[in-house]
Amino acid sequence: MNMMGSGGLARYAAVALLGILVGGLLGWVGHDFAPKPSNVMTTTFFEDWRVICPPLRQADSSCQLRQDLLNARSRAEVAHLVMGAGGPVLTATLPYDILIQPGLGLSLDGGKVQVFPFQTCDGTGCVARIPADEALRKALRAAKQGRLLFAGLDKKVIALPFSLRGFSEAEAAFAAGARRYK
Repeated sequence: MNMMGSGGLARYAAVALLGILVGGLLGWVGHDFAPKPSNVMTTTFFEDWRVICPPLRQADSSCQLRQDLLNARSRAEVAHLVMGAGGPVLTATLPYDILIQPGLGLSLDGGKVQVFPFQTCDGTGCVARIPADEALRKALRAAKQGRLLFAGLDKKVIALPFSLRGFSEAEAAFAAGARRYK
């Protein structure tokens, strides 16, 4: 025995059709209110690293791979490491109250220290550019922790540790994001 007669089935079909039409109309009207992915800056976190990509409409911009280094006690930003559009370079920016002449040391997992010169001090701090060739990127992917070494104005060496947790995944996402802007 059919509980829904032919009239009930027609009503059910009409309600379903009306629901589909109303949903489609609301979706069409509402699509202008949702932000367009191509016009939104994105930040994706990979443990201690993040990848920041500008809106796609900014054709002259590119993504950057970044980690801010914090003072262990105050949690204030002391320095940051950035890999951006300037080629395979890891840029380290440190505060002004350092000695420029000895340069910046980089050590991974307590290994040998490599020294790089500071290029300039600008509005953001003192900048050293570390060539990030495939050998260095491979070492960064394999290491668990790094240290930036520099001299304070009192000539004492300061060792600033940084984490490499999430670097491999962040680097892969950075490379994928960088390709979108070429």
